[in-house]
Amino acid sequence: MRVSSERESCGSSETSALDDSAAWRQFDPEGMVGFASAFPRQCDRALQLADAWALPAVSAEISEVVVAGMGGSAAGGDLLQALAEKPAFVVRGYEIPPYVGPGTLFFAVSHSGDTEETISAYEAAKERAAAVLVVTSGGKLGAKAQADGTPLCLVPGGQPPRTSFGYLCLPLLHAAQRYGALSIAEGEREEMLTLLEGAAEEWGPQNPTPENAAKQLALALNDVVPIVYGSSGVTATVALRWKTQFNENAKIPSFFYSFPEMNHNEIMGWEGVQQGSGAFAVVLLRDKAESPRISARFEITKSLIRDKVAIYEVWSRGNHPLARAMYLNYLGDWVTVYSALLRGVDPAAIQSIKTLKQALSKI
Repeated sequence: MRVSSERESCGSSETSALDDSAAWRQFDPEGMVGFASAFPRQCDRALQLADAWALPAVSAEISEVVVAGMGGSAAGGDLLQALAEKPAFVVRGYEIPPYVGPGTLFFAVSHSGDTEETISAYEAAKERAAAVLVVTSGGKLGAKAQADGTPLCLVPGGQPPRTSFGYLCLPLLHAAQRYGALSIAEGEREEMLTLLEGAAEEWGPQNPTPENAAKQLALALNDVVPIVYGSSGVTATVALRWKTQFNENAKIPSFFYSFPEMNHNEIMGWEGVQQGSGAFAVVLLRDKAESPRISARFEITKSLIRDKVAIYEVWSRGNHPLARAMYLNYLGDWVTVYSALLRGVDPAAIQSIKTLKQALSKI
């Protein structure tokens, strides 16, 4: 896959610092590049864990789905919300919606198992007799689920939650399908794995910059604030994931929004940006299933802002929505890790988050 630009090609005929493993390995002591490389295998393992998950019958018909999680542990809920065939909502906080009850399929997702907001939401959902399921690597939430007899999917720990997207996402989709809230077509899982395996070869560090779209885009976005636009549904969810990955991996501000809503407000903000300011760059996440009206909005918007900002487009691959979403998500993982290495920062480090949690623990 090549990355297209509204100004000039962000491809390169030359190698870059990202092709020199000795240069970037010093900034990656925890092996974030390795975690990215292993993602297709993680997804395969996550599907095996999901298939082995003992899911009991529920006492009431499922009317809606709620996913409680924070940070990387909530990202799978966002994708489920976009794909679900019943109303779905993601809780990022302590409180759960008032409608949660016996007809609610409720997921409590915490990679560490010690996320205080998710534990609070779990306890509230249990009190309201929702159909509660837990996905975690252990911790307090895992212990509570085991003590309560709550169906529990134990996933591997030992790595940053944002690198465990497969473990924190695919069991949710499997369970939602089991309870009639989502349909996954025959062959969809296999297509996803095939696409991810090919992408790992295409975007991994062994593939030099001239043939590597992830490296090209990371270089193009160096020293700017990336603004990521998707469209309502799957690519809007992916745009949020890219934004948070830029924040945590590359340690830079980033923003996201989606079409068509962007055309009703944010488009006006670009009138205040001077031509060629160079402060921002726009990444458009395009999907082959986007409607003709959305496609038209993308093209018109590009014509309105192209003299003010560099615009880069990436397109999904695949025939099924799950495969296309995971493909675009995976590209964002690589681009943001490469962005960190270009800036000479450790993509795994999250010192500000740790400092905040330590301060909260004293209150």
